[in-house]
Amino acid sequence: MKQIRVDNEAVIEKWGVPPHLLGDVLALAGDSADNVPGIRGIGPKIAAELINEYGDLTNLLANADKIKQNKRRELLMTNGDVARMSRELVELIRDVPEDKILGMNEVPVDELRMEELDEDRLLNFFKEMGFGEMKRRTEARFRAGLAPRATGTLEDMFEAAPTAGGGGGGREEKEKEKRVVTKTSEKELVDYGDSVPF
Repeated sequence: MKQIRVDNEAVIEKWGVPPHLLGDVLALAGDSADNVPGIRGIGPKIAAELINEYGDLTNLLANADKIKQNKRRELLMTNGDVARMSRELVELIRDVPEDKILGMNEVPVDELRMEELDEDRLLNFFKEMGFGEMKRRTEARFRAGLAPRATGTLEDMFEAAPTAGGGGGGREEKEKEKRVVTKTSEKELVDYGDSVPF
C-alpha cells in the first residue's frame, strides 16, 4: 500500500475488515514488522473471518468456546492473553498531552529539522528494541550509501526521498538500491522502497 491514499475501502480490500477493526485482526494474526506476536497459527485471513463473525476481539474471546473448528477454538482459548496483549501493542495512543507534542522548545512541528543520522546510535537502538529486520535493512542501506542525509525541514526531506512509485532520486539511485543484498544471501535482491523509516 505504498504511495497511495488509504481509505475505508482500501483497508477492507487488503485486510477484510474496516479500519476500526484492523487492530483486532492484527492482535490475532500478529505483525512481525512491529514485533506483535499475535496467536501463532492464525493468519490475517482467518483473523478477519473471525472478527467479522464475532464483531470484535473482546466478543470473539468471550465466545471462543463456541467456535466449531477444534484447532481455532483451542488456539483462542489458550492464547487469549497473548491476543489481548497484542491488541494493546497495536493501539495508537491518542491522548498525548499537547505539551508533550510541543515539548521540543515549543518549536512548531513544520519547523523541526532532522540531524544527520548517527549510524551507531540508530543501529544500537534497533538492537535494544528487538527490531532485527529493521536493523539488518538499515545496515545494508548504510553499507550501500543509501542512508538519506538530513537537510532542510522534515517535509523537504520526505519530498526528496526516493519512493517505490517514483519521484525523488534518479534512475541511477534506484538501480543502486536494487543491487543492495542481504547479509544472509548474496543472491537475494531486496528492493527496500519506503520500508525503512528514515
